[in-house]
Amino acid sequence: MQASTPPPPRASAPASISQRLLAAVSVVAIVSSGCAAKHAMSMHSPAPGVATMAAEAPPPPSPSPREDAAPETWRRSQIAANTARVMVGDREELPLRGVQARVTIDGFRARVVLDYLYANPHHGQLEGTFQLRLPEEASPYFFAFGPTRFEARTEWSQPLVIATSEDGALPQPSQIMAERQDAWIQPREARMVPREKAALAYGQTVHRRVDPALVEWAGAGVFNARVFPLQEGQLHRIVVGYDVDLVRIGDALEYRLDLPEKLPASVVDISVAAPARAAVSVVPAAASRGAPGRQRFHFDNPRERTIAVRLDRAGSPVIAGRDPSLGEVFAAQVAPALPEDAAARGNEAAVFLVDTSLSSNPDRFNVWLKLLRAVLEQNRDSLHRFNALFFGVDAHWYAGGYAENTPQNVDALLSFAHGLALEGATDLGAALAEAARPAWLTGGAASRHDVFLMSDGASTWGEANLHALGRTLASGVAGPLFAYQTGLAGTDVAALTHLARESGGAVFSVTGEAEVARAATAHRARPWRLAGARLAGATDVLLAGRPTTLFPGQTLLAVGRGAIAPGAALELTIERDGRTAVVQAPLPTAIKPM
Repeated sequence: MQASTPPPPRASAPASISQRLLAAVSVVAIVSSGCAAKHAMSMHSPAPGVATMAAEAPPPPSPSPREDAAPETWRRSQIAANTARVMVGDREELPLRGVQARVTIDGFRARVVLDYLYANPHHGQLEGTFQLRLPEEASPYFFAFGPTRFEARTEWSQPLVIATSEDGALPQPSQIMAERQDAWIQPREARMVPREKAALAYGQTVHRRVDPALVEWAGAGVFNARVFPLQEGQLHRIVVGYDVDLVRIGDALEYRLDLPEKLPASVVDISVAAPARAAVSVVPAAASRGAPGRQRFHFDNPRERTIAVRLDRAGSPVIAGRDPSLGEVFAAQVAPALPEDAAARGNEAAVFLVDTSLSSNPDRFNVWLKLLRAVLEQNRDSLHRFNALFFGVDAHWYAGGYAENTPQNVDALLSFAHGLALEGATDLGAALAEAARPAWLTGGAASRHDVFLMSDGASTWGEANLHALGRTLASGVAGPLFAYQTGLAGTDVAALTHLARESGGAVFSVTGEAEVARAATAHRARPWRLAGARLAGATDVLLAGRPTTLFPGQTLLAVGRGAIAPGAALELTIERDGRTAVVQAPLPTAIKPM
């Protein structure tokens, strides 16, 4: 009954602040017992109700963003984060009556607790599968389920609101359960444990003839959990807690809370502790309340489907805390300023791997095409030839060989791409195999080409082992692989980071149209090899993703143990062409979650 795909990256344990800060190096699963059910369901499609899209003509060009306007993220698709459903069988879906959301933001990190209320209006007791899409790189740390004391036909606003503390403390599992003790009956709480321990507990539970339940990862950001029993005529509460990084947009940070569509009732509370210089704003606008250093916003039944929190002038936030067993711990986001030098030309040929699976429908695909055009147009002096592989379950080349990088050929490629249908799963392994050894490339004198991966990296078909994928890419004429992190839900950042690191490439952030131009030429900078990282007064300094190379504009997440002194800086030792340099990234005063 284990998931057929690996667990999500960077899952965090809930017990303490140190486990939250060190989430980047943990891989865990959730296991709960005592839930009697017969079958587990998998949701490998991105979300319910998504249809295949075939664009018959290119969309009209988007207006260029104003230089003085604040950068914005990409428009969100209907496959939004926090989309959830309870399925009974293959077709029946229980009605969602309400959602309460509590968001606690500390610097670059947000802790989210969501209460979903579902009704069972049918006769008889049911079993179901709760299916949830989490935001990109979210780390689940809490899951609990139980029937409420209210009937499905009762005024549902009565059990919706759970009173929470006003002290800004991070909601821990014990606190979440205590706050809801009068809101449900005999709730079942999951426990976060390493995957190996989850498998052992599962086997032991089965031997006791009790059917356990795993919260299973069923794809990038998609989770399944069986819920039973669904009592006749009652409301049922499902509570999910997760941590997630805010999206960086230049010098700003943004958090977006997506709410389900056609929601009868919702209550949202947001608490923000921002860096000293940061300016906090929310959309839709709401009055702020709270003590200095922490701002609070409250929304009752907001009309907008998305609530956005923006921290302008956020800089490089640092979160610090203390754990009884580990002592002082910290986490910091930094964007080191690398020594400037002449840009590299890169390989003269490039291969674009463009994801045409259902997960690209429709917003990602439009992002990929904007990037593809920008890379070809802005690097015409060095990138002379190209080809494109469009892939889902199958893969097909745009042309039988390299095409010259001319305006006419680029227009023809984009016109062809706009006529494709987006459907099916993603066979990333087959695409990488073609990029390494193109079927149309004959002879032994082939030069290497750069690889631009236009995909969310979530391999839902074929080979999914990251090390096997890396070996596949390295087996032929493929050069460094460059990928792009869009900030849209469903991206497997761990897969993109692994492939880029192993090939000597990089993952660039392109969270909005304002960043396309910069991202299109970012790969031309000559990378530095990262030889070491240290911070005065800190030990066990780790960098998320184990980066081996650094490109200009690259953001790093550093975690470690120790107290950060005022004015401290993260020191990075970098090497290139026999030259060694030390780059310092100053750290501001740390934010200390309560």
